[in-house]
Amino acid sequence: MPITLPGAASLALLPLLEEPPRPARVLGGWPGAAHLGTASGEVVTVVGPGGLRLPNAVVVPSPWEPPAGGEVLVGGGGLAAGASWRVRVVRTWDPAPRLGPVDASRLPSRLEGLQAGLVAAGRHPWTSFPASLVAALARRDLGGAVAAAQPLLGLGPGLTPAGDDMLVGMLAAVRHLAADGDVAGAWGSEIAARAGEGTTSLSATLLRLASRGQILPQVGQVLQALATGSGLRRALHGLLAVGHSSGPEMAWGLLWGGLASVGRAGEVP
Repeated sequence: MPITLPGAASLALLPLLEEPPRPARVLGGWPGAAHLGTASGEVVTVVGPGGLRLPNAVVVPSPWEPPAGGEVLVGGGGLAAGASWRVRVVRTWDPAPRLGPVDASRLPSRLEGLQAGLVAAGRHPWTSFPASLVAALARRDLGGAVAAAQPLLGLGPGLTPAGDDMLVGMLAAVRHLAADGDVAGAWGSEIAARAGEGTTSLSATLLRLASRGQILPQVGQVLQALATGSGLRRALHGLLAVGHSSGPEMAWGLLWGGLASVGRAGEVP
């Protein structure tokens, strides 16, 4: 009999998990976690307790290692690896933060606090300041913003390259902080559509979800702090601890996307 584990899944995964089972391959991961890639390009991340709760994650109650050379099936209400183990999804969580109304007049000073926190922590961006992208977003130029973002897709090494991490932060900021939700949504949809051919499958999945406002809890906590004016230092500390460089790059993306959202493109270092 297979070992059956209960799992908690991101709401973003429900359409995929409710479909008939399909094969997936192990793309990589870290101790106790793994990324599973399907033929359609979608990636599911399986993590143990206390693991990084990516917006495409299924969390299981014990450390998990992928089967060596075995086939993993995704769907049918969970995950399965041959006759050895299964994960049945019994709970879900929403990876989209609920910020409520955002007072745009207070955002510039709070964004200055975010920038000061990044500089004080000595976390400088791996990617250079995307001036043309921020300017295009600030003036609500959809075509210009899409063209300026294209070269950043896949920029840098790793399963989630630095350019993608920064774009995730920018997507999250314009989605949740911009007053003009139509432009933010349209830009995010265009970036998500191009990500499949421009970067890794994991990054493409995370960019697609970020375009819908579905993000890491640590990113959501920084957005919450920007929206409320409370707890920014603690939230930024949590985000900077994510990965080797992913957290800092997402934080810079939040800053640049936030400034673009309030039309302050010329005030970025």
